[in-house]
Amino acid sequence: MTDEDLRLLLRSVQPPIDDRTPTRDLWPRVMERIDGGPTVSAVDVGMAALVAIVLAAYPKLLWLLAYHL
Repeated sequence: MTDEDLRLLLRSVQPPIDDRTPTRDLWPRVMERIDGGPTVSAVDVGMAALVAIVLAAYPKLLWLLAYHL
């Protein structure tokens, strides 16, 4: 197989990529997300409450938590 045969084979398998431009500008959406600030989900609140309850029940685990932070 020559280089030309390989080139033709690859061109037949992979069609050329069109020079497509985005259908809309994405930068305004990025700026909206940045300006919106952080959001807190129910899972985040639940995990924080669980950690607080466990630390209240077992205060010696505070050292373990501090070690991993």
